Amino acid sequence: SEAELILDLLSAYPQLQACISFSCSDQQHIAHGQTLAEAISRVSESPQVIAAGINCLAPEWVTPLLESLDDPQVPIMVYPNSGEAWVASEHSWQGEKCGGFPVTEWYDRGARLFVGFCRTKVQTISHMLKELEQNSLNPS
Repeated sequence: SEAELILDLLSAYPQLQACISFSCSDQQHIAHGQTLAEAISRVSESPQVIAAGINCLAPEWVTPLLESLDDPQVPIMVYPNSGEAWVASEHSWQGEKCGGFPVTEWYDRGARLFVGFCRTKVQTISHMLKELEQNSLNPS
């Protein structure tokens, strides 16, 4: 599996630590075909893996993917794209950009590291931080 290959490679460099993220093919599976829950569970077994998560995916897939995880043993990262879809045959992005990311919802479902990916901008990250500060990071 993809997770096994990554761990094999990482074990050759015991002095290193890594954050591992997976591209997903739908709201449950990574591109290789195994479930995200299986992949994260497997990479979490390595003391070298300090975080794991999902990258370059449609924002609407994030919540179901997070909900599929059962008590992950490492911090979870989320790297959503802008919401547009890459159409390889036309070498272009198509569709609508999302209006924002529900990072409070993602935080409530266990995500702890947030980064923008394809076609997101500095302003996107700034909005994510503001939402988290207003809703999840301030003690009540």
